[in-house]
Amino acid sequence: MDFLRELCARALTTLKNHQLAARRLRALSRKDPRSKAMAQTVGEATAAVLVHELGGPEQFGSARAYLKAAGLNLREKSSGKYQGQLKLTKRGSSRARRYLWMAALRLLQTDAVIRAYYVQKVTRRGGRKSAAVVALMRKLVKGLHACARSGQEFDSHKLFDVSRLALSPS
Repeated sequence: MDFLRELCARALTTLKNHQLAARRLRALSRKDPRSKAMAQTVGEATAAVLVHELGGPEQFGSARAYLKAAGLNLREKSSGKYQGQLKLTKRGSSRARRYLWMAALRLLQTDAVIRAYYVQKVTRRGGRKSAAVVALMRKLVKGLHACARSGQEFDSHKLFDVSRLALSPS
């Protein structure tokens, strides 16, 4: 019984520490103009992690450099098993990629244009959903870089060729 009480006390302490860290993170991201601009698109936590792990997108000369910093650039990998397939290099921050993955999944639920792109990608790739999410992450990073460089808000209509997507009327 004492073990159970101690376990519950530790769980409550951990929960309080997590809530405190989340409040601090939100406060810091509101103060930093780089993460504040990205937070509207990917959320405060993801924006703070991206700025901390990679730096602000405006610091990179091109979207390709920002992709490379995140480890989302593609490289041909060939061996006895694979013949010239493109794979992620994963040379950047794994934490940034994890948060971008979650941001991409969140945008799939909320943005109709992004959802249509995802569905088209999955059907074209033979049902490979994770590859479609990675493609969406790459598009998202390029969009964040463009928004940081231009000072405009993120707009999924500018990121995708909407005329080619099968959007359902809403």
